[in-house]
Amino acid sequence: MAATNYVVTVQRPTQVTALATGYFTSSTELNLIVAKNTHFEIYIIGSEGLKLVKDVCLYGRINVLKCFRLTVK
Repeated sequence: MAATNYVVTVQRPTQVTALATGYFTSSTELNLIVAKNTHFEIYIIGSEGLKLVKDVCLYGRINVLKCFRLTVK
């Protein structure tokens, strides 16, 4: 029988690799996007602090995170 290796990540990344702020979830709520290597988290910035909206895992690595606004004609 051939030997095989099974590699799995047990713990999610804790090191922040990139940050961005902008209006992603709505036009009235300011969001903070935190990239942590293989996943990113979307927070709502409010008067009571940060509220987690979504945590997304990716197959890949986030190196750069940039914001831009589309102009609609």
